[in-house]
Amino acid sequence: MDPRRQKIYIIVIVTCVVLSIVVIVWSKYSTPSVNVPSNQVITARPTTAASASGDYATGFKAPSVFPITDKFNTDVLTTPTFQSLQTYTPIGVVTELGRPDPFNKY
Repeated sequence: MDPRRQKIYIIVIVTCVVLSIVVIVWSKYSTPSVNVPSNQVITARPTTAASASGDYATGFKAPSVFPITDKFNTDVLTTPTFQSLQTYTPIGVVTELGRPDPFNKY
């Protein structure tokens, strides 16, 4: 290895090590800047678990965001808004696109 490149590598490595040591020492000995009054004591409030939305005997009660039935409303297909949508037209391709078997090694 050429001496100039070796010198650059040594400088970069030493700089990284020194910066790492500085960050570790700074994080260990720095003090937080938030002042918490010592006369305020924080106490945890007791909480209870939320109750379930359904009963085991009656089954799961679905939230109101789900539809009531699992049937599709076909009246949507006869609305003027749906009728005004453009139908799908496939693109005509003159030649075959891509490779016949993309997993073969070429």
